[in-house]
Amino acid sequence: EKPNLVVNQNTAKTNPRLSTNQRNAVTTKGPLSLIEAGAGTGKSSVISNRIKYLTDSDVNPKDILILSFTNAAADHIKEIHPGVHSMTINTLVNTIYSSDQPGQSIVSDKTFYNTLLINYKDTANDYMKRFIKAARYLTMRPDETGINYLDEGFKLMSNVIREKPNVALKICQTLGQVTLNMQMLLTYQYLDKFSLPDITQCKYLLVDEVQDNSIFDFMFLLKYTLTQKCNFFIVGDASQTLYAFRNANPRAMNVLESSNVFDIFKLDINFRSRQEILSYANVLLNQTESNIFAKIQLQANNLRKPT
Repeated sequence: EKPNLVVNQNTAKTNPRLSTNQRNAVTTKGPLSLIEAGAGTGKSSVISNRIKYLTDSDVNPKDILILSFTNAAADHIKEIHPGVHSMTINTLVNTIYSSDQPGQSIVSDKTFYNTLLINYKDTANDYMKRFIKAARYLTMRPDETGINYLDEGFKLMSNVIREKPNVALKICQTLGQVTLNMQMLLTYQYLDKFSLPDITQCKYLLVDEVQDNSIFDFMFLLKYTLTQKCNFFIVGDASQTLYAFRNANPRAMNVLESSNVFDIFKLDINFRSRQEILSYANVLLNQTESNIFAKIQLQANNLRKPT
């Protein structure tokens, strides 16, 4: 059971410059919230005001964890909201894994694969053969056949690790090496068994630019939410995915939108452009598959700027 927000009515105030939709999102008390925010509608403003609303409601800043997509964005959050924990999802995973599994160097997929070959090239073990095959795929990039080897390799490695996570973990311990992909997959398997450092624990989890996460990132975040029993507040725009090359997949947002589990809030007032420009953008949004559930149609607001 995830906590609803308990509001201290004497101290919990909202910024009067927020739009109605922004204010509704910032003040939601539900345990699972998805904010669908169109371009220029104040995603960062909502995240920042949500943090302030939580702390004004007597939430300890140390109980708040914000995940941003870049280190620069995470550092900016810490500058304007001292005391909260702010990092990228990769940093979160690395911190959890390294704390429980010290002594393993983070290496590239290519280095890890080469080390595997040096130590296990002549193995007759079927599991190890499949492990090496998955590791090899993770070193490859799309070619003229159109095969996304990175995606296929991640799926293969995910299946291999899920089959025998203890063996996969032992391999990394023996080699003294681990990749970012391996860290993610192993931490997912052992999330309820690893000892989590204080900075990776929370009661309120906020995720910005969630559309740039991969499907597996979404799976990890959902499992993290369940194991931590934390309040989950995510903000994103499925139409603005920038990192498809690293398997970012906005369709995962569509799944959450249609799950009937999340409280949905839509931000459609754009603070940057005139309506003539937005009307043209709306035509393109209507043709965007990832906007199938959100159905965001941007409206201009020339009288107010986001805070």
